[in-house]
Amino acid sequence: MDSSTFDRGWVMVMWDVEDLSILNRLDPELVEKNIMSDLDDQGFDSGLSKIWAVVDDNIPKTLTDIYRSAGISMTLVPQGNKHARVHKMSVSSLTWAVREQNNRSTLIILSENMKEDKQLTSVVEAIKKKDIFWDLKDSSILYEHDPVLIYRSIKSALWEKGYQGHWQILAFFVGDGNALSKDLIDKYMVNLIRPIPLPKGNECAIVQVMILRILGWALRTCGRPSNLIILSSNIKEENQVASVVQTLREKGNYNIVFQDPARLLHQCLVNPFHQSGREPTENATL
Repeated sequence: MDSSTFDRGWVMVMWDVEDLSILNRLDPELVEKNIMSDLDDQGFDSGLSKIWAVVDDNIPKTLTDIYRSAGISMTLVPQGNKHARVHKMSVSSLTWAVREQNNRSTLIILSENMKEDKQLTSVVEAIKKKDIFWDLKDSSILYEHDPVLIYRSIKSALWEKGYQGHWQILAFFVGDGNALSKDLIDKYMVNLIRPIPLPKGNECAIVQVMILRILGWALRTCGRPSNLIILSSNIKEENQVASVVQTLREKGNYNIVFQDPARLLHQCLVNPFHQSGREPTENATL
């Protein structure tokens, strides 16, 4: 990578340590010195750089202390839990990027297989889009309502609160995507609602993916004043979600709005679709 555009800026080096034994074989001070020296050689400023290692939580405390004393930060993830490892790295990458989006900065990830993970790919994809995120739980509601009415109902409530514009709705649910017929999926896609199935077996899948999408959205807005709509009955009560939302609100440019989709659909499906020009209500539950 040509570093000429990013030199003299902040650098975060994220090190995915999948094999703890390698830490026992290395000299922490030499590791830190070699990485910083390589950054200097590439035109970065090692004085503005930080090394952060993601390791399994069975690492001995003495080893953790040695690496931390050498200037290498440590974050622990549950041993053998790939979902937790990838999720932690993805969230941390996006959180760092959001915090540094107004600075000249570079993120370097040291990992053998991170780039091949589908979740990381979804993080990159999320950065490109402008969406409403819908915590759908399961796909049953997609069979119970007309796609046109669902989109109009959601859009009507948003217009009523002053959130005007054209939105794409990403509907996340845990289940088999093949259970939805192609015709049904096409009807939703035409109406700007994209069903996104998540694999079974990970009970935190929706929360994890939602957090990544929220952070990707924040990064994509580049610090411009923006509205974020989250459709969920209870996701704002999740500690990780609350932490991310609080971080974004503290930046002052993000208007975070939560909406209970069941209440929204009930109210709007029985009322005519109309438009309003009122100013958005800040950081509220619709």
